[in-house]
Amino acid sequence: ATVKEINFFTVAAAILTGFVGCSDETYDINMGLQHQSAAVTLHAVRYDSHRGLDSTQIEIVGHGIAAITDMTGCVTFALPAGNYELKASRPGYLTVIENFSVTLANEQSDMPIVNTDLTDIELHPLTGAIKGRVTTILNDNERRYQAGAEVRVKIAGIETDAVFQTQTDNEGAYAIDSLPEGIALTCEARYFDGGSVYTGTQTTQELRADVTTNVATIAMSCIENSYQYDIFTRPATQTDPLVITFPVAAQLDDIRADDITVTNTAQNIQVGIVTSWSEGNRTLTIRTADPNGWRSGSETDYTVSVNVPNVEGGRLTANEQFGIAKYTGELAAVRCEYDPSTNMISWPLLPNASNYKIYVASSDDNDYLFKTIVSFSGNGPAELPISTVIDENDRKVYYVKIVGVNSQYEGNLAQAKELTIAHINPQSVFYDTGTKMIHWSEIDCATAYRIYMKVPDTESYTLKYTVPVTQNNTNDTSISAISVFGANNVGTYYIKVIGVYNNILGNIGTAEELRIDYTY
Repeated sequence: ATVKEINFFTVAAAILTGFVGCSDETYDINMGLQHQSAAVTLHAVRYDSHRGLDSTQIEIVGHGIAAITDMTGCVTFALPAGNYELKASRPGYLTVIENFSVTLANEQSDMPIVNTDLTDIELHPLTGAIKGRVTTILNDNERRYQAGAEVRVKIAGIETDAVFQTQTDNEGAYAIDSLPEGIALTCEARYFDGGSVYTGTQTTQELRADVTTNVATIAMSCIENSYQYDIFTRPATQTDPLVITFPVAAQLDDIRADDITVTNTAQNIQVGIVTSWSEGNRTLTIRTADPNGWRSGSETDYTVSVNVPNVEGGRLTANEQFGIAKYTGELAAVRCEYDPSTNMISWPLLPNASNYKIYVASSDDNDYLFKTIVSFSGNGPAELPISTVIDENDRKVYYVKIVGVNSQYEGNLAQAKELTIAHINPQSVFYDTGTKMIHWSEIDCATAYRIYMKVPDTESYTLKYTVPVTQNNTNDTSISAISVFGANNVGTYYIKVIGVYNNILGNIGTAEELRIDYTY
């Protein structure tokens, strides 16, 4: 069931008159010590008309608190802040279990006022019925009506402790009545035959009152691994349970408490759990004994180990990891920056990102491809050396995008900021004193080269000469020093050769510096 929040705020009329759909009767407020509790009103209603249902028992599970709704379907409890589970039951209706939490917005207030989004607890009358048949698909693809198959009804979207099951007769037929109307159901058939387990499912339309719905024939096939556990339903939130549904091969009556253990995966320490059975003692619900629920971290924080007897005298074993991801929700676009002076990429950390994926395109391949994944935590910003992203031996223009990821989502690559990193400065720049030529290695994607110059005891480089690229199919480009310095300007110079790709200029700060003692 979904965890629903009950918040306290300052609208005085709400606590005095109850909630929409309830009577105008004034409820007594039983405030706890130091105003740590306030009135919480719940409203039991029929699912289709939303009219209040009287005589409905509302139990706050595990707290020894229960009350019956009044003529309008309302009941009021004085509850302190915390997490709760309620059970709503009424004769002739499906029992419903809901999880909710209570938070105090202002504990210092003389009169904390309550408003809740859990006013309506929808109940479905048990007026529906189904019937159908079950067949088994044999190895030769023939089918037979299966006698003695177990048929169970599962209700999606509603947590309940009600169990609906039966067995097929000699003709493979079954019928189940007193089912909740207004709900689409799933019928699951199982049959254990020696070392093989056969299973199959079929869904129904929403059941109508006092009408028997014909379910399409459930065709069961053999499960390849007969002794595997059917379902590990992992908790989605800190307060949700871990649920194990055992196959028919399990000897349920002989399962002991220490046959199922939950451990802290990182520390290999067994943690306390609270268990309960439902669905004919085939489904085991496991909750943590920690009042704060499962801890929040990663999806592998816990390991559940199962080692139970099977009907043939052996053991059924399984190990599964689960956990509550700390980082969830959709992710904003990453706005990263590149500092050529330090060769570092940086970006502010996203509050709900557990990791970051780096995507790279280049001047010879414009498609963004996944490069690597990195992890950062804390307040940020994150910093990443450019060598993590680009191949320092390849001279190209690189385009970089970074997106956040978590257990639910990956950020939108199209919306991420694009960084342009021009790793196109020539290597092996040298001066031949004999020929008075400046040489450097060619860059495949370069469309021109710029020569920057400075004289000793000066700070900055200035553009001196631009060399267009000619397709001479060599690995070397050169230019005469006289073209750069002139015929009579002898002296000592420092130069840097910078690659150009269309309008993109290489990083002058990281280019090789060459000293030339020029004479003519």
